Amino acid sequence: MDIYLTRHGETDWNREMKLQGWADISLNERGREQARRLAARLKDVRFDRAFCSDLDRAAETAEIVLGGRGPAVEPDPRLREMGFGPLEGEPYGDARTNPENPLHGMFVRPDLYKPAFGGEELSFVAARFDSFKKSTLEPLESDPSVHTVLIVAHGIIVREILTLAGGFQYEDFWKLPVGNCSIARLKLEGGKLTIAEMDEKVSHWLI
Repeated sequence: MDIYLTRHGETDWNREMKLQGWADISLNERGREQARRLAARLKDVRFDRAFCSDLDRAAETAEIVLGGRGPAVEPDPRLREMGFGPLEGEPYGDARTNPENPLHGMFVRPDLYKPAFGGEELSFVAARFDSFKKSTLEPLESDPSVHTVLIVAHGIIVREILTLAGGFQYEDFWKLPVGNCSIARLKLEGGKLTIAEMDEKVSHWLI
């Protein structure tokens, strides 16, 4: 079974480098245009099922990508972005370089990051996706009517899925090609996810 995994289009908070997490921020016009370009890239792909995070930016991206030509989009909160608790809405611009920034650890070793002010650890995000994979995706393998699935989610959970499926090191977590409306094609076979194709590396690292 083929799974096309993408990240939502740009939002104003992406552009302003603010943490989004579970905050329900909508796409901006650039984000909608990114989704339209992705729809054009995927115009020849026939999707049998489509899933997205239950946050608006992912749902709108999914609707634009499908353009009314595929199945109804099924929202699932397990596909949400990593939750950052009270830090959501805060800028994170110097988090990579400033050890005093409470998010610094997230950009150094995300697998070891312990939120100081509430929110999720990366292992919680991984557990959410594992639950979704086992209860929702794996049963589709035995459904003869399902060959291709669309999933629209968020930057950190997409990186976590790619890290696990590709066997990457967490030192390379932020180097993975996960720009807004990037696309990766995964294979699910016997309950195991592998990467078939990924977009090229992107130059920015917006959450």
